[in-house]
Amino acid sequence: AAVGSGAAQARVWSAPPRAPHPHASPNSLQVLPKLEWIAQRTSFLDSTLDAWIDGLKASGVSPAEAQVVLLGAGYDTRALRYSGDQAPAFYEVDLPVVTRAKGVLSSRYAAATGVRQPAMLPLDLMTCASGAPALEALAPLGLDRSRPALVVFEAV
Repeated sequence: AAVGSGAAQARVWSAPPRAPHPHASPNSLQVLPKLEWIAQRTSFLDSTLDAWIDGLKASGVSPAEAQVVLLGAGYDTRALRYSGDQAPAFYEVDLPVVTRAKGVLSSRYAAATGVRQPAMLPLDLMTCASGAPALEALAPLGLDRSRPALVVFEAV
């Protein structure tokens, strides 16, 4: 199904219905719809990011000059998947325990593959009345509010 309009239109991936595995536990059967929803959400946000990057290019702005802020980044791999010389800089904000664990995992992956790691800010978003304190706290990590930026709140 198409969502949005024009350049911002994104395709939402929908998994075909399938029968549960004959040996699946009742608990895993409850999780499957959630996993399909997460796959659809990821596909939608990736399509939206792709459309935003295409819009930058169409307006003569290099994606390498842009920035993406992921508020409530969790264990999402978007910053690693979009890493590259011409990719936007990524900034991830999440709970300290999440950024510590994810930092260990992503640094291992980055060392093995050579991808650029996102800048990570350990911050409990519940302490912020709005996203502004998080954006201000990202400035020392390199976020430049004068450059194009896409802010993503995913499952926050």
